[in-house]
Amino acid sequence: MTGRNSNSKSTARAASPIIGVVLLVGLTIILSAVVAVYALEAVQSHQSQAQDLQPWDEDAPDASFDIQRIGGDVLVTHAGGESVNARTLEIHGNLQYTKAQFDGQTITEGDSVTAGLDGENATVRVEWSTAYNEETLAEAVV
Repeated sequence: MTGRNSNSKSTARAASPIIGVVLLVGLTIILSAVVAVYALEAVQSHQSQAQDLQPWDEDAPDASFDIQRIGGDVLVTHAGGESVNARTLEIHGNLQYTKAQFDGQTITEGDSVTAGLDGENATVRVEWSTAYNEETLAEAVV
């Protein structure tokens, strides 16, 4: 009988560590799931913010330009509206050279550029362009 009691005691003692291990594994799984949910939410939030700032969604600036002929040249002046990054603006059309650009980094109201015209009744366009978008902001025959 002593043998049976010793077996039942060892079985009872073995159950305690197994229950402890099962509880620790369960707790670890629950904590891992909670951390994974928060991490996925943070990644999705970051991705949605990044998608809001995509360069292909950039709209053309709301700016107006005056285009005037002065002798054999054309004078293009920023007449109002938003300021514009100079690298995104080019003057195209019947010019002596392929294109003309504004000086400086930012074009604001009153800034102007002069370019030589190639012939009479020349078409001149102020074009805004980025790597993904382009739009004609002003066009005139001078």
